[in-house]
Amino acid sequence: MSDLPLPPGAEPDGAVFETATSWLRPVLWRGQPAMVKRLKPHSDEAAGAAFLAHWRGEGAVHLYWSRGDALIMERATGTASLRAMALSGGDDGAADILAATVRRLHGAAGVVPAAAEPLAVRFRALFERADDHPALATGAAVAEALLAVPEGPQVALHGDLHHDNLLDGGARGWLAIDPKGVVGERAYEVANLLRNPSPEAALVLDPDRARRHAALYGRRLGLDADRILRFGHAHAALSAAWDLEDGIDPSFSLACAGMLDGLTDVRIG
Repeated sequence: MSDLPLPPGAEPDGAVFETATSWLRPVLWRGQPAMVKRLKPHSDEAAGAAFLAHWRGEGAVHLYWSRGDALIMERATGTASLRAMALSGGDDGAADILAATVRRLHGAAGVVPAAAEPLAVRFRALFERADDHPALATGAAVAEALLAVPEGPQVALHGDLHHDNLLDGGARGWLAIDPKGVVGERAYEVANLLRNPSPEAALVLDPDRARRHAALYGRRLGLDADRILRFGHAHAALSAAWDLEDGIDPSFSLACAGMLDGLTDVRIG
């Protein structure tokens, strides 16, 4: 799409570009830097606008306007990068920033948006493909055990938080973008962080790093580190199942699942 129709009041401030799920264009909205986003037909971010509205700019970009498959959101204009930080010796510092963002997002008041995807539904691809690979079968067993006995409140989860989905908002701090929109227990939110920044195998596949970060997220967020590791294992297997669905090489996700398998105090499955 070489052009992206703009709603009244939005002035173009850059060229159209695209991601796997959407087309975007920098704009000025009432004089402020913003981004127009239009979802592609197959996008899994349909609940995104509702979740940005739910967070009201606390830990995430502000939602300025939405209609159908289009929205206008705050544009983070800072130049710092969590990925660059993690890869240049600041991995634990990046984890601290991610933990602080999770705490802000999970502190939002109000009812979880109706469009939220339950965790049991989110894991469907793993359950359906459990027979495709031994690691998927093991991951599915871990996921089933976790979902059967949830811990803590069911909250609005970003669902895809990682180093590239947290942007430097300058004076506003670090701001999350591109939520999938999930409802479930809080430990799932940090599961994806154990396999990121992806696909940096030299960093991510270090079991000592996984244990250290699970402990860090547990301390910062009042969660059980062992349960975080279990969700990390299940989520890595889920990512491998998604890779297979999309025709992508699942090697990295399978390696993550294999590394995380066995790190918990009590084996499941």
